[in-house]
Amino acid sequence: MRSPPLLLLTTALQSYPSINTDPHKANSITRADRSSVTFQGAFSTAQKTNNLTASTQVYAVFLSGLQKFLVPAYITNGNADYKIDRIPAVDAGQVYAILSTSPTSVDVRNSITGPTILQVYPMGKAPAIPVPPCL
Repeated sequence: MRSPPLLLLTTALQSYPSINTDPHKANSITRADRSSVTFQGAFSTAQKTNNLTASTQVYAVFLSGLQKFLVPAYITNGNADYKIDRIPAVDAGQVYAILSTSPTSVDVRNSITGPTILQVYPMGKAPAIPVPPCL
């Protein structure tokens, strides 16, 4: 079996600006189909690194197991952050999130930041507060 060309491998490993999310604060619980998420500084970073404008539609893409959920994001906090009002009904556990400009696919041509990892709990199954801070 032949190895894939190195060019494909390096393209797949392209790095993107990191993103921070507000649920990573201490005493915060992220619940599927309920919690909002703010991607802190993501719009201001995307403007600088990807030349995006406020009119460019961006999607928060949640990758959970073999499933992919795309949620339209909007600009908030004085044009600094992207935000979604509700995490989709993803499977509980660790969920990866990235920001993308495509409503249908995720690849190196349309990903703008991420990934970040969220620990998501199903409704009614979240641990008691306080939750230890994310490290």
